Amino acid sequence: MNYRICEQYAVAIFPLLVVLLVAGCATNKKIDYDPMLARFFVESNPREGYSDALMLPLSKAVVPVDPKPVFSELDIVNVDLVQVDLGLCLRFTMTVDAARDLYRLSVNNLGRRLVLTINNAPLGVRVMNSPLSYGDILIFLEVSDDELDKLAFNLKSTTEEVQKAIRKSS
Repeated sequence: MNYRICEQYAVAIFPLLVVLLVAGCATNKKIDYDPMLARFFVESNPREGYSDALMLPLSKAVVPVDPKPVFSELDIVNVDLVQVDLGLCLRFTMTVDAARDLYRLSVNNLGRRLVLTINNAPLGVRVMNSPLSYGDILIFLEVSDDELDKLAFNLKSTTEEVQKAIRKSS
């Protein structure tokens, strides 16, 4: 009699174990990159209010910025490594809404700098010497070309995952 009761429990529990196993396997997706979050901060005038100071790693340039980022990983749709006349840089392509905001921001803040942080570490600066009207931000980073290649891959992969999650949630 005990044998039949155990058999009934096993038959009842087995499908539940299979469902849990399949669900567990589906959520354990291995990623082959280091997630990196890019955020842009605009240079502030310390006389206009509170600001944080960010220091770049190689040049040791200190840039006072507003404490709240103007663009985050949610505003970026693509990151590319591009070759320009002065060397390798990253091109951040913004969403349509962020591209409009970028244009307005650059017009209203001509001469000020955009500071790029990656995982909260300041790594690059872009002077807004003209309106940025195409939704792209080209920026040189204070890292070696080897590190730049790895950063570009990690940022691009992170951006793709963030954009997938945004599409899924909407």
